[in-house]
Amino acid sequence: MEYLGNVANRKVDNKRRIVLPPIWVNDNAADGFFFIQKEDNIEVYPYMIWKRRLMEIEDVSEKLAWSKKSSKVMYLTAPNRLLLPSACTWQKVDLIGMGEYIIINESAV
Repeated sequence: MEYLGNVANRKVDNKRRIVLPPIWVNDNAADGFFFIQKEDNIEVYPYMIWKRRLMEIEDVSEKLAWSKKSSKVMYLTAPNRLLLPSACTWQKVDLIGMGEYIIINESAV
């Protein structure tokens, strides 16, 4: 199921976890997730979407750059909780639904 255009504000707990939208997790959790860490945000992809996008990249150097920025989310902690990367020090985040993936960025609020 697409999670499109929705924006949700979440607090980051003291263990660097956030709660993902249950409807999005339930439809995509079977094969796990991948992070794509960027300078100012994190993109979270279901494994099959991440893999499809990787296969669509034809240029080897672009494919390598995509892979280097990626890290596998081994599991969700508790129901729908996602552990953010250790370098992430945000206190609040916005989750922005982009259809097949979610963008996580620091909340200004």
